[in-house]
Amino acid sequence: MRMQNLKAKTYTAWECLSTFNGALVQTENFKPEVRRIGDMRYKATWERAYAQFTAKNIMDCFEGCYSLITFHLNPSAGTPGEQELLGLVLDEFLATEEGLDLIREGLEQIFGDSYYADEKESAHEFLAMVAERGAVGAGSLDRFTNDPRGFIGSSANR
Repeated sequence: MRMQNLKAKTYTAWECLSTFNGALVQTENFKPEVRRIGDMRYKATWERAYAQFTAKNIMDCFEGCYSLITFHLNPSAGTPGEQELLGLVLDEFLATEEGLDLIREGLEQIFGDSYYADEKESAHEFLAMVAERGAVGAGSLDRFTNDPRGFIGSSANR
């Protein structure tokens, strides 16, 4: 993704986060928040900022745990530029206190209930992305990528 597009998407993610949480959007606060993440001259800073703001947005607005897998964190959803940064968004989402538990719950819903049979393809796409990234954040999802049934009941066994 080009830097100009990345900056625009990062701003939109930040603005949505502020709006959703009922805050008055004060554009002068945007750059200081990005500066807290890193040096604004580097693309990596903007990528991390986009990922952090997007992960917080997902945490605030997802409709059900299964939608994390089928839409919000799914590699086939979103634009190519957003897909390019999805791994960073996933890492930020998993860094939250409840991120791993919510993903486990979503996978349990999809693989444990025939009602969600149509979503299994999306779940396999999600797990393939996790496997491709290797070990990821808190609790690591990689041990479940080969056997999705490993999710069934896993949250009860913690």
